[in-house]
Amino acid sequence: MKNNYFKQLLASLLLLCSTVASAEDFEFDGIYYDITSSTAKTVKVTYRGGSYYEYSNEYSGAVSIPSSVTYNGATYSVTSIGGSAFSQCSGLTEITIPSSVTSIGEDAFHYCSGLKSIKVENGNTVYDSRENCNALIKTATNTLVAGCKNTIIPLSVTSIGDYAFGRCTGLTGVTIPSSVTSIGYCAFLWCTSLTEITIPSGVTSIGDYAFEFCYGLKVVYNNSSLNIVKGSFNNGRVAYYANVVIVPGDDTYQTVGDYMFTTIDGVNTLVAYIGSDSKITLPANYNGDNYVIGDKAFGYNTSITSVTIPSSVTSIGDYAFEQCSGLKEIYAKGATPATITENTFTDYSATLYVPAGAKATYQATTGWK
Repeated sequence: MKNNYFKQLLASLLLLCSTVASAEDFEFDGIYYDITSSTAKTVKVTYRGGSYYEYSNEYSGAVSIPSSVTYNGATYSVTSIGGSAFSQCSGLTEITIPSSVTSIGEDAFHYCSGLKSIKVENGNTVYDSRENCNALIKTATNTLVAGCKNTIIPLSVTSIGDYAFGRCTGLTGVTIPSSVTSIGYCAFLWCTSLTEITIPSGVTSIGDYAFEFCYGLKVVYNNSSLNIVKGSFNNGRVAYYANVVIVPGDDTYQTVGDYMFTTIDGVNTLVAYIGSDSKITLPANYNGDNYVIGDKAFGYNTSITSVTIPSSVTSIGDYAFEQCSGLKEIYAKGATPATITENTFTDYSATLYVPAGAKATYQATTGWK
């Protein structure tokens, strides 16, 4: 009797082990797919194995997702990128998404720290987020896109899932199309290199913590009906770290290259840097006149390694270069030091270069010394 019991138990365990499901139904040209509808013949991109962490970096280098694939003699349309599909694939550097994709799932690119470029199809054309941003912008109904540096989300996508781009620390810009209506929980969590973002008119909800720890996010363009307020915890904290929130029709700000200026109490003020260069030279002037650098204008930008400050800059605000941990060289061109505070440069060490004969003056000036 006991032997029969153990035989039945062993048979049950073997059956259980044999039915443990993998995420993928099949693999095609190095990409794994899960069938979402046998009737409509649709699939989603997924990870390999039973969990996203079972295989390390199953996707690496440049990956191009096709619009359709063949399996068992049938053709399936690729309509979505599934949850955690590329999660923790730190070796993934580039991905091409077809126009057939209409949704991006939770954690889809979570911890893809090496991801630098996303290419998307629009009609018969493929746009590279690093090179052809303007061409894609022209196809969108949103006209207040400030520029796109790295990531373009396809115009066919209507929602961005929870953690979709969480911890993609290498992304310096994201262009969200007008087709998107919702942004999920923690969707861009810890995207520390983001400097600006546009919330399109169709967005009606932003999940909690969607932009938490996006310390470098300085400029928010709000085309939506959401009440996005600078410094607020609301709307996924999209503007919590921002220096500027701009709505359609607001002409008080002017972009000069990668620098945003405004006038505050009659004083020309550089309020934000929205570029991604490592070595930067600030504009020689603003509208032919001197200017000041506002509070937190460059704060938490870890990409900057060198900055040249022209003599036209008369003062630099509180925490203007806070936590710029990569900053190693500061070139101050003014013979007379700009006014700064003890908090202008914080939490790192950099070498200061000044004009010949001005060393003693800088050493005697509060902040610079």
